[in-house]
Amino acid sequence: MNSKLGMNICGLHPQNDKRAQELGQGIWNPELDTHNPLVSGRLAVAGVKWLRYPGGLWNRKFTLGESLQHRFTLDNFILCCQAIGAVPILTVCVFFNPSETVEIINHVRKSYDGPLYIEMGNESYLGKASIDGRWPIDITGAERFNVIQYIQWMAELRALTVDMVDLHYLALDVRRSYQESRKFSWTDELATTQELFDGVSVHVYGTGASDEFSDVVDKLEAHHIEFPDKPLYITEWNMSNGAGDGEPIGHGSLEHLKFCYRYLNMVKETDYIACACYWELGGYWKIINHDGSPLRHWTAFELQ
Repeated sequence: MNSKLGMNICGLHPQNDKRAQELGQGIWNPELDTHNPLVSGRLAVAGVKWLRYPGGLWNRKFTLGESLQHRFTLDNFILCCQAIGAVPILTVCVFFNPSETVEIINHVRKSYDGPLYIEMGNESYLGKASIDGRWPIDITGAERFNVIQYIQWMAELRALTVDMVDLHYLALDVRRSYQESRKFSWTDELATTQELFDGVSVHVYGTGASDEFSDVVDKLEAHHIEFPDKPLYITEWNMSNGAGDGEPIGHGSLEHLKFCYRYLNMVKETDYIACACYWELGGYWKIINHDGSPLRHWTAFELQ
């Protein structure tokens, strides 16, 4: 069994309709106020050991208060993790004061005392030209996103949580993540402060073309070269359409199945990769329907 299997649970992601949000993309039954065994059972049997929340763009609004306002909450997510024996990864927003993240951590610790991973930021919003937050962002002037500010934010968070146990921090390496056009020249600076984080968070998508799969491997190796002493946590992956947006070409096709199978085998055999969280469970890029029925490419997980 592949212990590196992970899944994004993005029930509050903007791409999802209201019902998908209430269902936590299918893993939650709001009527019974518990996890949906038709979906959680599939994840458990396949050996999915990592779940990521809230994932993607929605983490720009991720505060404890915001999460608890919805029918699928942070508490529900943690319950789902416990139900299938998965480790939670929480993607927090670095545009908020670190105290907001501490509040989230303290709340989780009321019901869960196992390993908790904090992914410090998400790559997607780094390319937005306008956002409510602490720092100005400009996709055409990436230097405006100050790596020193990011490092200071990490240091503040570490100082506030220094006495907490089994808490692990993932730093973003965005220089080669997502699209090559969204390079951020901060890797050198980040490499000098590695005591602030325990692993490196990356998003590496592929096009699915067999002769281009080497590009996935090349990107991952490039990340590893930059941070040879830190494990890589692939918190998003899928077969992309090559443009970095929209539904992947051939979603649920035989080609998609082959791509996922090849990707997961590569992850299993690569020592420096700690986990790989598929984007996403039951949303726009879904792999399992809300009734528990799988799409064809779910077979890649079952074969692990």
